Amino acid sequence: MKLLNFSGLKEKRGNRSRSSTYRDMENLGFPLPIRIGGSNYWDEEAVDRWTQLQAEIPYVPQPVAVPGEGKRRGRKKVSKDISNG
Repeated sequence: MKLLNFSGLKEKRGNRSRSSTYRDMENLGFPLPIRIGGSNYWDEEAVDRWTQLQAEIPYVPQPVAVPGEGKRRGRKKVSKDISNG
């Protein structure tokens, strides 16, 4: 069994961030790390199997929320009243 530290895992996954990796563990079943001392390590074979399984799942785009009629997206505009200052 070959173990990968986070730097090796990040390189293997195309520089995917730490937060994205932990999100994948929570939501997509990415392999959990093995804790040794104060560091986390991942089993390279388990990571490779998970990656292969993900590649076999067909991509299905998810619908995007669209604002209702007359609604705006984003932040509200703040008007500055300079006549009082």
